Amino acid sequence: MKKYKLLKDLPFAKAGDIFKGELECGTIVLFPEDYENYKHKLSSDEFYDFGEWFEEIEEYFTINTALLFVVEVNSNRSSKSVIENLKSIGLLFKTEEKTKKYLAYLKAKEVLKQDTKGFKPDWRNTGQYKFFGRLLISSETLDIGYTNSFIEASIYFKSREDIKESFEKHSEEWKTYLTYEQ
Repeated sequence: MKKYKLLKDLPFAKAGDIFKGELECGTIVLFPEDYENYKHKLSSDEFYDFGEWFEEIEEYFTINTALLFVVEVNSNRSSKSVIENLKSIGLLFKTEEKTKKYLAYLKAKEVLKQDTKGFKPDWRNTGQYKFFGRLLISSETLDIGYTNSFIEASIYFKSREDIKESFEKHSEEWKTYLTYEQ
């Protein structure tokens, strides 16, 4: 359902009020967000120039320190700038569900990074093995991989014991981290 901001006062609504609308038989039927108080229903057919009375608001989701919030965008230049900035750093989502999945991924990733106990791989040292987690698709079990010669986008551990401990403590976080669809 789309949202529209009222641009001019009506007898029962003030400019700035938000209406929700659905297209029915070629007409947008609008309901105020506060429908219980207004009890009015509008039709786009009632307005000679619908665009002079209502402005469509695009709704996106993002993450901030409050964890999850809605960003509403209208024709305002600054709100479009915010949207472009959020989009450019990968923090803009079309649905709440996708936002929550990404938030769960970020939380899982941080938990697993803490499990590394501060280990930082020395990529110049090919004698140092770096251990990482992976998920065997067929059995959905966690498995340990290791490398001394290639870099992947992964979280690395100093020893098999450290990563096994992480598997035991945080198996759900590992599955969230490894199965997040980017």
